[in-house]
Amino acid sequence: MAALSSVDGLRLALTAACTASSPLEEPSCLRALFCCLPAPEVARAATVCRLWHEVAQLDQVWETIYLREHDGKPEPGEWAGR
Repeated sequence: MAALSSVDGLRLALTAACTASSPLEEPSCLRALFCCLPAPEVARAATVCRLWHEVAQLDQVWETIYLREHDGKPEPGEWAGR
């Protein structure tokens, strides 16, 4: 079985998380999307509007990004959330 491309993975994450007619206004959809983006892109997305800023501040988003960027192996005490 072939590996999923990042676009396929993003599509699957959004499909699983989104139920609204406008997915970019649903926090669960945004959270799934932001978790797939690199940290600088999430920081940039946080400037779009108040909702996007609130979702971009979630610990779940940053923990997912951190673990992805560190191969899922944080050093003890490195990720403690807020």
